[in-house]
This record gives sequence, C-alpha cells and structure tokens, in this order.
Amino acid sequence: MAFQHPKTRIFLTGIVACIVLLTAACGNGQGISIGKPEPTVTPIPDEPVEFQRPTYTVERGTIIRTIQFSGRLGPDEEVPAVFEAAGRVGEMFFQEGDMVKEGDLIATLDFLPEMQREFRLNEIALRRVEISIERAQLLLDETLRLNPNNTSEIQMREWDLELAQLALEETSIYVGEQQENLEGAMLVAPVSGMIIDMNIRLDKQVEALAMAVVIADIEKTSILVDSYTVDVEELSEGMAVTLSLVNQPGETYTGTISQMPYPYGTGPGRDTNKNIYIDLDEPGLIDTFQIGDRFTIQAEIARAEDVLWLPPQAIREFGGRTFVMIQDGELQRSVDVVKGLTNGEMTEILEGVEEGMIVVGQ
Repeated sequence: MAFQHPKTRIFLTGIVACIVLLTAACGNGQGISIGKPEPTVTPIPDEPVEFQRPTYTVERGTIIRTIQFSGRLGPDEEVPAVFEAAGRVGEMFFQEGDMVKEGDLIATLDFLPEMQREFRLNEIALRRVEISIERAQLLLDETLRLNPNNTSEIQMREWDLELAQLALEETSIYVGEQQENLEGAMLVAPVSGMIIDMNIRLDKQVEALAMAVVIADIEKTSILVDSYTVDVEELSEGMAVTLSLVNQPGETYTGTISQMPYPYGTGPGRDTNKNIYIDLDEPGLIDTFQIGDRFTIQAEIARAEDVLWLPPQAIREFGGRTFVMIQDGELQRSVDVVKGLTNGEMTEILEGVEEGMIVVGQ
C-alpha cells in the first residue's frame, strides 16, 4: 500500500462527508434552490364580489329652475366726457372717485397754453378792429356833417369803414375757430356727479372723441347687471329676484327687474345702454350700500309643482331612447320615459313611471 500524505487524507475525508450530506438531503425529499424563489400562490375567493348599483325612488314634489348671475350697485345715469381734439394730456385736476360739478375743468391737453396765447393775441387784434370801425364811423359822420357836398371824401370814409368791418369779420372767424380748438383741448364735466371711470393718464396720448371719463349721478342708484354676461332671453321685466352681497352671502334681499335693454325690454338698445336695472323691494335699503358693491342675484325662471321626479343620474339615454331600469322583485326591466323640467338635481318625469317605483341607477 502506497503511503499517503496526512493532508491528502483530510481533503478526501471532507469530500466524502459532503457527498453523504447531499445524498441524505435528497433522500428526505428536499431540494436545493439556487437564485429564483418559489412563487406565492394567491388564494381564490370563495364567492365573486357583486357590484351594487344605486337605487332611487320615484317621488312627487316641486321642481324650481333658477338662473344665477352677478350685478353691482351703480348710478342710473352714467355720462361720458371726451376730448374733442387728439393730443397728449398736459394737466389733470380731478381723479377717479372725485365729485365734480357741471362745467368743471377735469383735464387739458399739453398744447392748450400755446393755443391760449394765440387766442389772446387774436382777441387783442379783434379789439383793435372794433376800435377801427368805431373810429371810421366817427370820421364818416364828421365828414357828412362838415362837408356834405364833398363826395370823394365821403366815399373814402365809407371805404375805410367797410375795410374795418371786413377786418372784423375776418378776425372774428379766426377767433371762433380758435375758440373751438381751445374747447377741444379741455375736458369739461357735462354733468354734476362722481367720476367713476377715468381712462386718461398724465402725459399719455388720447384720441379725439374717445371716452376719457365717465361721470355718474350717485343720487340715483340701482342694481345694475351687464346684459352681455347673462342669458337675457331667460329674463323679463317684472321678474322677481333674490340678491345677496358677495361679501355677506348669508343675508338676502328681494327685488324686481325694472328695465331691460331693447328688444328684450323697454330700455334703449344695448349699443346705447347694456344694463339691466333691478330695484329693491325696500327702496330705503339702497342707502345702506356703497357704489360698486357686488351682488349675487338669483331669478326663478320655471316651476313645476306636484310632479313626479327622479335625479338625472337615474335616467338613461341610449340608441335614441330615454328610459329607466325599474326594479321589479328580483328582476329589472327597462321603461321608456318622457322628461319635463329639470334643474340639474331634479328631473320631471311626464310619462312612464308611477310614484314609489324603485329605479336602478347607472
């Protein structure tokens, strides 16, 4: 027998021990998994989950359809003021929110001082011509008195008088034209009231006849609604409304639409006055508000009383049909219906159902 090194015997003994352990593990039905874990099995539920659809009961009640819009407290009369000439704003004597009296000078264009200087020079020239006329008339009268037979001298005096009169006419035309130019460079208040809108700024260019400011008579006020912000065909003069201040929504007031623009009411066309006017049922309350206060307004435009109704989500439409699904015991059946008035929360059912029926929603 050949001699083996001690380290070699130890190595061989280790290999034999590993083989024995692996064999024992396989014999016990256990394997070795390398890298990939075994998947987890999801248990199958015993019974499928049933989806429950909402149900609704056909009820009887009152459906009210309303429309909501906004308004503000404003003056009954708003008068615009314009510059007759174009130019740059040179001076401003009032600001938005100021009170003015009819005839007050609100603003001027920057070329006004030069025009005033030229106007004054022409006024002086006009006075000189007037004096010339008076002098020529005196000389003519003196000649007629002292030399009534001196026709040539009388003719000369008459010509002097005529030339002075022509000069007066010519100068008067210049002064009149300059007067118009002066007025065109001045923005004057056409009425007394408050400046509620100012579209001009110092040193800014303005166009002739463009609205510069708006003056309002704040002694006469109403709740105003811009007719372009609401469906005017839904409203009418005499219609009752409820109002609440935007910043105080808890308190409500009642009022009536008093005027709408033509052709929807008796007011002027919307190109002239676009406002819808609302009067409060208690006129004295108007004094408790301030110009510019904003209101939320609601008007009732349709009502159906003692009618059958369902919520809109209970009604189905498909293939040109309008129908509901009636719960009939354990079964469901579709029934065609005819809708009436709706307000988004309640829909009137004119035909197809009876009060108390159970309807399955979508």
